Amino acid sequence: MDKTVAYRILSQALEQYRHMDFTELSAKVGKTFSSEILDPSNILYSVEMKFSWSNPARQELIVSGRIDDQNTFRFSSLEEKIHIRNPSL
Repeated sequence: MDKTVAYRILSQALEQYRHMDFTELSAKVGKTFSSEILDPSNILYSVEMKFSWSNPARQELIVSGRIDDQNTFRFSSLEEKIHIRNPSL
């Protein structure tokens, strides 16, 4: 797996959630979403996003992203997380 390409894909996938409405994001808490992305060199990456509360009382949540190409084992996947706080608080 090309880690530079994988991090770029994962960062782009996470970035969309930074700009999403907080109410829409909070509705995803407890859920996992998976997708596949084909990079320019025809390598297929599996991307998984999980949504969870980091601090429900303060309206803070975490979006955890994981990526791997389908030729590597799960333990060698890359992960990145973003923390998002309700902007209206």
